[in-house]
Amino acid sequence: MRVEGIVHPTTAEIDLKEEIGKALEKAGGKEFLETVKELRKSQGPLEIAEAAVSQSSGLAAKFVIHCHIPRWGSDKCEEQLEETIKNCLSAAEDKKLKSVAFPPFPSGRNCFPRPPR
Repeated sequence: MRVEGIVHPTTAEIDLKEEIGKALEKAGGKEFLETVKELRKSQGPLEIAEAAVSQSSGLAAKFVIHCHIPRWGSDKCEEQLEETIKNCLSAAEDKKLKSVAFPPFPSGRNCFPRPPR
C-alpha cells in the first residue's frame, strides 16, 4: 500500500526506540535520522496528543507524522488518544495529504486497552 503520510506513535522526545520507530529509521537511514533530530530541536518535546510532521527522507511516503500518545491508565487517556488521532488527521490535512497510514499504535508500549481482569 502506498500512502503520502505515515503516523509514528512516540514519546515526548520523538524517540525511535519502539518497533515502528526502528522500522522507519532502518528504511530511512541516516538522512531520516537527521530529519528527526532537527524536528526534536525545533518542535520537541511534544505534549501528550501533540503531532509534529517531518519529511520522510528515504521512505516511500512523503511525510511522517510523529505523535505523543498517552499511556493507558493515565488521567483522561481515552480522551487524549482521541485528541491524538484528530491532531494527526489535522496535520495530514495541513500538508494536503490524500492518504495516511495509522499503525495500531496503542498496542505498543502504551498498552491500549487493558484486558478486563
